[in-house]
Amino acid sequence: MKKAAIYHFTNKSEKRPSVYQKQLEELTSFAYKKGYKDVDIYCDMSLKKSEHHELDRLFSNVADYDAVITKDFYHISKNTSKCFSDLTEIASKGIPTITMKDGTFFTSPAPLKKKLKVATYSCFFGTQKEMDEVMSIRSGVFSLFCDKKTRWIIEDMYFDRCNRQSGLGIQVELDKFIENKKRYDLLLVHNFNDIRWRTTEFAKIRNKIGMDIYSLQEGFWEYNTN
Repeated sequence: MKKAAIYHFTNKSEKRPSVYQKQLEELTSFAYKKGYKDVDIYCDMSLKKSEHHELDRLFSNVADYDAVITKDFYHISKNTSKCFSDLTEIASKGIPTITMKDGTFFTSPAPLKKKLKVATYSCFFGTQKEMDEVMSIRSGVFSLFCDKKTRWIIEDMYFDRCNRQSGLGIQVELDKFIENKKRYDLLLVHNFNDIRWRTTEFAKIRNKIGMDIYSLQEGFWEYNTN
């Protein structure tokens, strides 16, 4: 019988314990539908990452399971790059992370030897002058990587400059890429945080993009909704 670890966190609310209990029931039902009839539940009663001791315990025991099941990628980590790192660590043991909202994460080889039409995207915090310098450097790095390591053809490059105070609010070029996404097979980025550093927001945009993403810093994130 396949065995899964269910992970969830909630605020320590004594007034509405039924809320997180219902969420755990939904996760358990979801696990059963996926074929995991034997489940262990790990639940942290705090929103603070520093108090997620059950998540730490899960990582210590993860080799005992056939899958990790959670609501979304955000429940693994709120930071996109850290989330990818944690998901990769779990997957390195041959264990998929299956979410109710964001699909399944497992490691798969990057299609470096396939002829793909690629768009690049980068987002930079700083002045226009600084951005021009960064654009020039990153354009060269993207081109060099594709030429030397892949069979990919860069069709278009998209760059956004974001104000340090306002954060990643409006990303005009990213929106333009999403409008034109049918032209491409894959999105190439400097790092996943260029898209959004908060995992919740990254997952939303990833679904709008609807294709595989390769990060020069972190690696390959295959897109799937299963």
